[in-house]
Amino acid sequence: MRRWPECSLELARRQSGLSVAYPAAERHPLTGRRAPDLPVEGRSGLFGLLRPGRHVLLDLTGRTVLDAPGHRAAPDTGRAEWAGVRAALVRPDGHVAWASDESDDAALGAAARAALAATHR
Repeated sequence: MRRWPECSLELARRQSGLSVAYPAAERHPLTGRRAPDLPVEGRSGLFGLLRPGRHVLLDLTGRTVLDAPGHRAAPDTGRAEWAGVRAALVRPDGHVAWASDESDDAALGAAARAALAATHR
């Protein structure tokens, strides 16, 4: 590894998750950021739902509007950066893979299904 520092750096980026990038057109300001341990209905918090190889879809609308398997979370998280967020897809490592503040319920559901499909190829 000392002979090829570029290879070592690339392996470190991949293992740490730093090499993950999302298309600019689909980026929400929360994308790529670590999610807080948000309160989730029927659970102690988001972190209790995280499992290896499984993304967690959060419905923050205050009611169930996503036509996808998800978990209802408190819409008022008490965090300014989460204000207005209606849904989020959290990676197994606790980072946000996708988030939306879409106000139209049908469009929000379609976007959530598309985000889930992109993570389960």
